[in-house]
Amino acid sequence: MHTTTEWDRDLLRKTLQEIMDRGGLNQAEVGRLAGRDRTMANRWLAGQHRPAYASAISFANALAEQYPHLTSLSEQFLRAAGYQAPESQHEATRSERRPPDPEQALRMLRGIAKEESKTIGDVLVERGLATPEELTLSEEKENDRLVSDILQSNLPDRTKDILLLDYVERRRRAYKAQGLTPQRDEAGREA
Repeated sequence: MHTTTEWDRDLLRKTLQEIMDRGGLNQAEVGRLAGRDRTMANRWLAGQHRPAYASAISFANALAEQYPHLTSLSEQFLRAAGYQAPESQHEATRSERRPPDPEQALRMLRGIAKEESKTIGDVLVERGLATPEELTLSEEKENDRLVSDILQSNLPDRTKDILLLDYVERRRRAYKAQGLTPQRDEAGREA
């Protein structure tokens, strides 16, 4: 174990918050990346608990692999927790910049969508990974007059995104209020 004797509670909290902000992560996602749960991430964020070495290393490695733009923050997180990753892990993290397994990424998206009661499309759009125009709409939704009007408008793309997300959320609430569940296709997507 590569441990220093001290950990910097304030730097750990600040670094974790910056990671969450820049990565668009919530506490449940931080916990999942660390191989833990949301409550542990909450304790770290509150400065109530020093991350265990294994959890800190798991978090830093998963973060560097899945969010390469946050690699320097993952290393800062380790230092703040009072740990230093073995050199081989630093080198592996930097040299093995391969994309995540598509099936793993899809499982992760499904988990986030389920946890937040959203569609995968909503998650992709909210995190800036896709625009509504890039997502394929079922024929029913393509023929939806409001969706068509929004997509064909001269509004900025960001405004269109916000309007479409709001529309989807309103439809979801209307379904729930009426005790209906949206029809789903064979892949589990809302039809």
